[in-house]
Amino acid sequence: MTPEDQLLEPPLPQQVCYGHPDVPTGWLCSTCARPICETCTFDTAAGRICPDCITAGPSAQQRRSSAGYAFGSLASAAGGVSVFIAFMLMAAQGDNDQRLLNLVGYVALGLMLTGLALGLVGREHSRRTGSPLALIGAIANGLLLALYLILMIVGLASRK
Repeated sequence: MTPEDQLLEPPLPQQVCYGHPDVPTGWLCSTCARPICETCTFDTAAGRICPDCITAGPSAQQRRSSAGYAFGSLASAAGGVSVFIAFMLMAAQGDNDQRLLNLVGYVALGLMLTGLALGLVGREHSRRTGSPLALIGAIANGLLLALYLILMIVGLASRK
């Protein structure tokens, strides 16, 4: 048996397709677990899905969990912006304690990195639901991080 033949073989014991009772199959819908044949199968990032589940769209649970990642990413971006603004205002005053400035800068950096991670994980998860919010959060945090690094480099260069 060649590797190509193994890819074409269903991985489960033979059952009959729910949509075609005369067609034996070994595949199950990854959403509802009904047996489906090759004709009824839609290959997606979430696995093999039957026609009923593909038209029903993502489940409420999938939408909720994607929204959680997106909300976390966007909240981290908002927190990163506000802490970053506080950092810039404190640095502009000039006579602040350097340890406090470092702490505020590290908090801003941590929020941005957390938001970026949540956005990337949420984006991968939301591919099933089609929600763009996690991607927006990842982009926002990535841009904030790039701005932070540019200003840090400029600040280090101006101290010399």
